[in-house]
Amino acid sequence: MKNIRFIGLISFMAVISISSFAQVFYPPYPPYPPSDYHAYHPYHNNDDQYAYRNASNSHPLLFSLNYNVAGTLGSAHDFVGNVSPRGWYASLLYPINANWAVGLSGGYQDYYQKIPRQVYHQPGSDISAVQTHVIESIPIMATGQYSFSTDHFLHPYVSLGIGVNNIDYQQWWGEYKQSDNRWKFAVSPAVGLEVPFTKSNSVGLNIQAGYAYSPYNQNGINNVSNWFGRIGLFASLR
Repeated sequence: MKNIRFIGLISFMAVISISSFAQVFYPPYPPYPPSDYHAYHPYHNNDDQYAYRNASNSHPLLFSLNYNVAGTLGSAHDFVGNVSPRGWYASLLYPINANWAVGLSGGYQDYYQKIPRQVYHQPGSDISAVQTHVIESIPIMATGQYSFSTDHFLHPYVSLGIGVNNIDYQQWWGEYKQSDNRWKFAVSPAVGLEVPFTKSNSVGLNIQAGYAYSPYNQNGINNVSNWFGRIGLFASLR
């Protein structure tokens, strides 16, 4: 699981590097091609391709990388009640227009709780053990985001993610482990606020809060649901 966390983070950072590097070869164009444009750019053989490239420059990808704090709810809270400060979440969205953006998002969260040594009465025997409860969550979602205002300094928005969640359940009795790993459906609504650092809105602070739900049935847990709070940075990948 630790390898998956770092692979995911490195993959998102690679997207930034590749997108930035690509702009060395494709600088922003003027609104219309110059009269001698095709003579110097034979691989662009019509104005439609030129116009498409110019339009794509005006809608850069939006990348966000956030630190994530979360807490379980319901039956999952009975299993792991501690708030988890061990998480991150990232998104890569394409703006359809001034208000709507769609894309992918994903992250990682580690819920952990150690229960002091107790004597557990089992049929035919008693067990003295330190229990450790773990739930690791790796959501991957198709995400839509709607921004209410793009003309002001603060940009409030709502988002909805729908996809899958890899749930890794672990219950340790001392050195003995009971575990289960499954991919389950996931849905996550959220509200957020973007605070740009520049007039061009190319980079800024991202603050988000929301809820996530996945159906799950294991040892008394009937779903893995949680609240979360996120803070991080967003950037336009031109």
